[in-house]
Amino acid sequence: MVRSTGAPPPASQPRAARQPRELLLEAAELRQRGNFDRAEAICYPLVRRYPRYTAALHTLGLIYLDKGNFERALDCLVRASMLDPANWTTLTALSLFFGQEDLHLDAARPLRCRAQLMQRHGARSAAMSQF
Repeated sequence: MVRSTGAPPPASQPRAARQPRELLLEAAELRQRGNFDRAEAICYPLVRRYPRYTAALHTLGLIYLDKGNFERALDCLVRASMLDPANWTTLTALSLFFGQEDLHLDAARPLRCRAQLMQRHGARSAAMSQF
């Protein structure tokens, strides 16, 4: 979970001029307040622009999980765990995801996601995804 320790940037500062971490903190705060659509609107472009930003992938996965979009949540959380396999917060989020009673997803999906990452990013990604 990402928490802000400082005051938010002034409202006059355009979103594009703000640093990715500031935007991520804002998205995390919005998510914690239950404003999932606004949080997604901030976090999704971060992931598109910085596809290896694991904290943004993790936060976006949590947003999707909160919204009940399990396929997208799984995609983001698996990608975050592949990029940073030692991150216990992402692994915990994945365990919460798989603990959902009404989950009707293919259990082999994480393995297919790993295979796709390996195809796209080669051996470097494969080495990073070792547990």
